[in-house]
Amino acid sequence: METKSFKTRTIYEPRQNGQIQGIFPVAIDIGYSAVKVMSPLCVASVPFFAKQYVDRGTIGDLPSDHITYKDLETGETWLVGSHAQLDSTYNDAIESDEALYGRNRYYSPEYKVCARVGIALGMMPNRHGQIGSRKLVIQTGLPPKYAQADSRDLRDVLAGSHHFSVKIGSKAPQEFNFELDSSDINIIMQPMGTLYSAFKDSKNKFSHFSQNELNKNILVFDAGFGTFDLFYISNHSVKNSETFSSLGMKRVFQDTIDKINKKYGVSFSVTDMQKYLESGTVRTFDRRTYSTKDEPFADLLEESSRTVCNLAIEKMTQIYPIHEIDYLIVTGGTGAAWEREIKEVFKNMATLTIISGNQSDTSLSTIFANVRGYYMYRCSSLESTFGPLSFTEPEKKEA
Repeated sequence: METKSFKTRTIYEPRQNGQIQGIFPVAIDIGYSAVKVMSPLCVASVPFFAKQYVDRGTIGDLPSDHITYKDLETGETWLVGSHAQLDSTYNDAIESDEALYGRNRYYSPEYKVCARVGIALGMMPNRHGQIGSRKLVIQTGLPPKYAQADSRDLRDVLAGSHHFSVKIGSKAPQEFNFELDSSDINIIMQPMGTLYSAFKDSKNKFSHFSQNELNKNILVFDAGFGTFDLFYISNHSVKNSETFSSLGMKRVFQDTIDKINKKYGVSFSVTDMQKYLESGTVRTFDRRTYSTKDEPFADLLEESSRTVCNLAIEKMTQIYPIHEIDYLIVTGGTGAAWEREIKEVFKNMATLTIISGNQSDTSLSTIFANVRGYYMYRCSSLESTFGPLSFTEPEKKEA
């Protein structure tokens, strides 16, 4: 097993996702590990981490995952994403854990910074066009368990005036200055995003086959970084949902860190785990002999991942009658990592069909499954007023 496959990466992919006349929808999934975005122009993902930053100058050309954010009202500068993780100290990571993974993270400055950077990535002009004069609207989602309690907080954070710049690598900073009214922000229950992503094609249409599937008993297995969510869907509607905060990739990482500490005497935070996934090793240091050694931990990570996956499967089968389920939709970044294990466990159930959240567009990584569903959902709601989704790129004005 390669540990780097567990690493949260920065992705920016110019992509024609369809246009709505006069409207520029940006779907955003602000997860515990990454902010995922889909807009008419792109899909993007950036690790959910930010730290205040004093730019004392840089050496050489900066890579495209070096993202700097500046609040043009306060002057504060933040490093965002993977390079913020690499730049963090142990104390930074410990202090950031609650802001990153806590239940009330919405009003932390890190949350606002990461959300703004995500929206900015969706708005950046590329070969497929630019926002121009179109009206910006936001689509996002929450687990059903949190939707009623958290929608107001999430809307408060995203609404209002936004004036900031984002600098990608060595490119010049791009300035963003826009206003979002609360009515411009739509929040749906997360499983609706999963369903729209799994069953709507690239033209935003339900196929005849999809309509038949939606009449069946469906269980969504949405394993993310911070939470493990289960949604039971029957006859086109959500009947029940459960959310567990101790059965996602965060639990896998914490259990792996505990094993590393016990075996090698090396301790670090969950946030710092990203630093070690690329190499799959941790460095030990013997002060008596001033000797160092890079020790592998892939076997410890694999063991922890399998254990937590099986705990999640056991929890699911305790709550829901798995023998009555027709379709199990596996989605979320952690779900993708566990898909092989899940299929192995249920290989003898001929009545159960296991599908991936990205089955309707396998050209996209599974991590974009939910945000793709958010985008399709918002475009569907806009089509009755503004016309159908178009894949004709807007005319580019001559310079």
